[in-house]
Amino acid sequence: MPIIKFECKKCKEIFDCETGKITFGNILDFEKDIICPNCGKLTKEEILLTEYGQTQIGQLYFKDEPVIKGYGIYEGLISNDNKSLKKDLKDFINKDTRELCEYFGFDYYLEVKNNFIFRSRQNHEDIINALYEFIGNRPVKVIKAYNDQIKKYFDMDLEETKKNAMLFGKNKGKFYFEDPSICFCLLGDNFFTYILCEMLFFYGKKEGVDKMAYLFDKYSVDYHKPYKLDKYEPYDFENNIDEDDEDLDEEDKNEETDNEIETRPKKIGRNDPCPCGSGKKYKKCCLKL
Repeated sequence: MPIIKFECKKCKEIFDCETGKITFGNILDFEKDIICPNCGKLTKEEILLTEYGQTQIGQLYFKDEPVIKGYGIYEGLISNDNKSLKKDLKDFINKDTRELCEYFGFDYYLEVKNNFIFRSRQNHEDIINALYEFIGNRPVKVIKAYNDQIKKYFDMDLEETKKNAMLFGKNKGKFYFEDPSICFCLLGDNFFTYILCEMLFFYGKKEGVDKMAYLFDKYSVDYHKPYKLDKYEPYDFENNIDEDDEDLDEEDKNEETDNEIETRPKKIGRNDPCPCGSGKKYKKCCLKL
């Protein structure tokens, strides 16, 4: 019988409870009563699924579609059979990946600093190792996107996804395409991310993004300060500059070379005009470098 980790809304106690059979409707329904060690039997309105509890259910029941939201906010995300689970992602075919993130409540964003713009190489293996330490053993769904629109999704063994994510850093593997308009992404129970060479665009809830930032620090990966998304409006980089970027010496700002004046590089979004002046979007031009 499944044993799931819950939190009692009444006393805030976190506890393990045997649930019996789990039925999926608009919200989860458990065969057995959920018993708090302090408050006794709880109603559905009095319990929360902890983050670990969500992972436990994901591992047990979401092998084909490992996407899961917190207890009480399923609203049609899942129902009684796997066909309806697959249908949920089918609804996002030809839609922007940002709509998917918005649907699943991934309202915080974290981006690894781009080596081309900031003239410092990032270690691709460190980025991927940090990501997979975040993922742990939880299953993921692979999504193929074209110009940020979802075109396909499929299952892949977790070790196989890591292998191909690593190979991307060498312009190899199943996730690599010469056309920069084509990107592969990973969708997990608490995150969504693009797989890129020496970069990562990571979406999640605040606690997940904070954890990802902690892991980037652990692996010495440079990243822009995480921020909360507001209905996916373009991020105003000019008014959200990292503190460490502001700490430039005045002498460094005004330093001249024989042929040019060094200027402070701006943060470029993948949909912004490419700084090389080609007139193309950055993701279709120099990002692939």
